[in-house]
Order: sequence, then structure tokens, then C-alpha cells
Amino acid sequence: ERYPALERAVALARANNARLTVFDVVPESDSRTEAEKRFNVDIARIMRKDREDEVDALVARFQDSDISMRKRVVNGIPFVEVIRAVLDNGYDLVIKTARPLDSFVKRTLGSTDLHLLRKCPCPIWIDRSDAAMPYNTILAAVDPADSGYLDSARLIMDLATSLAKQEAASLAIVHAWRLHGESQLRNGRAGISSTELEMLLNETREQYRERLNALLADYGMSTDDDGVHLVKGDPAPSIRVLSKES
Repeated sequence: ERYPALERAVALARANNARLTVFDVVPESDSRTEAEKRFNVDIARIMRKDREDEVDALVARFQDSDISMRKRVVNGIPFVEVIRAVLDNGYDLVIKTARPLDSFVKRTLGSTDLHLLRKCPCPIWIDRSDAAMPYNTILAAVDPADSGYLDSARLIMDLATSLAKQEAASLAIVHAWRLHGESQLRNGRAGISSTELEMLLNETREQYRERLNALLADYGMSTDDDGVHLVKGDPAPSIRVLSKES
């Protein structure tokens, strides 16, 4: 059996001379079960030991890798324990295999994946269990417009360029921009003519272009490249449309 997410994590750690921790969480029940009470056993401890053996066997496959690999198994709520580990250890990236998208999961919002995407303080890479090996195309969405997110944008670029080279994949970069309050400015209530609005839109687009070019320059790229997309619109739908086209 192959584990694409772990294989990619190992390769990425090797390419970037990084340390890798294989981390797993065994969910706990809120109270002791009837079996635990009757036979005075700690099922959570036993489950953790079984999972530790599984993780040991998995990590053993990569013992010949020239990287530092650690392993850790804990009991708890999965997304809470992952976030706690990130905060305690300062991890730069979390790579996780996605849960199978069955009809039940599609209807719920409380999955570990969604919790991590919303709350984890470092970037999350959710890898499908059936993802192609290697990747053919990598799309990196960045936001260099706000200085508060610049470190994240650089980390995304570091990972995307490294992964594209590692997997011999084509790389696309996207930044979606918009003019705050455009619809209100366009309806005429602000007293701005259509000509003035178009000038403002052009100026705003150029500002975002300059910021994106400043980020890309460190990677030998620019907005003139075919694989770089500066698109006007809300980020989520704009990125989704581009991902289908790439």
C-alpha cells in the first residue's frame, strides 16, 4: 500500500533540509465505556499503543531517507491536538490525507479537515488519498497585497516552487484582487463617473501587479509569465475557476 501524502512529505523535507514529524491522534471517548469499567482496562492506552506500532512500521519504510524523522501518537480531539503540536513546536506546514468525501461528510461541517483549514496557525496541505503521483500541475494562490500575509505568501511560493521542481510539474501562480466598494461606486450614488471609476480600477490593478511582481522577483518570475494570473474577482470563486482551467 502506498501513502502519497507521506511520500511527498518525505521528499519535500529532503529537498528543503527540513525535519519531519509523523503525527497521529487517537480520538478519545468522553467517558469510560462499560467494558473499561467492568474489566478495569484503559482502551485509549491500548488503542494508542496499537497506533504507535502502525506508525513505527510506516516510518520504518523511510528509515534510509537522509532526513530527520520523528513520530508521535497522542490521544485527544484530532484537530485540537494537531494545532497544539503546531503551537508547541513551531511547525511550518501540516500535510494531511483528506477524509474520503462520502455523502455524509459532504453534508457536515465539523470535519477535522475543515477545522484545521479554518483554525491552524500554519499552512495546511490536504492531499487526496487518490491524488496522482507525481502531480502534473501545481496552483499556488498568494496574497502579497497585505504585509501581514507576506510571510505566508513567501512560504507558499517556497513550497510551490520546490514541489514543482521535485515533481517536474508545471507551476501556476494566482492572485485575485478587487476594488473595495466597487458596486457602490458603480451605481452612481458616490458621484463618480464611469471614466473616473475605470481609471481607479486601472490604478488599483497596477498596485496589485507591483506587489505581486515584488514577491515573484525572488523566484525569477513576473506577471508577464504565462503561468502567472492576476485576476479580478473574489478569491474563492476566481481560484476555483482557474483551478479547473489549469
